[in-house]
Amino acid sequence: MVSKIDAITNEIVAAANQVNVYGKDTQVTLSVDFPQGVQSVNIAGNEIVFTIKGKGNEISEIVKISDAPLSSVGLIPITSGKKNVVVKSLGNSVLINIKCDEDELTCGTSSYPGCGNECVLECKNGAWNIKEVCTGILICEGEHCSI
Repeated sequence: MVSKIDAITNEIVAAANQVNVYGKDTQVTLSVDFPQGVQSVNIAGNEIVFTIKGKGNEISEIVKISDAPLSSVGLIPITSGKKNVVVKSLGNSVLINIKCDEDELTCGTSSYPGCGNECVLECKNGAWNIKEVCTGILICEGEHCSI
């Protein structure tokens, strides 16, 4: 899984560098098949950071540096399967967005703004939104918070 995420990250960085050189409004859409275990993607400054859960539930990060300044809508949760990654030059930075499927549900963690310890995220209009915050002893079980 690590080598696949490494290759995916290299592909995204290469696309970001390419659209940055071509200039404002240049856009590339990559079709990527994400494996299970990807927890989130954080894009800030010139870095793309994939957080993955490996065997034995160990958490690790894969970090890649772009020549272009990057931006996104914040921390991006990832579910496994084929996703479209949109890489677009804004002129002064490159926007990277990983589209989710309408009504898709996934669990979020405290690294997702407004989530608390855990929450249920729902895809609406191609973006993740908090559907339910799991409070107290509740944990996210895919589609809802439960004990």
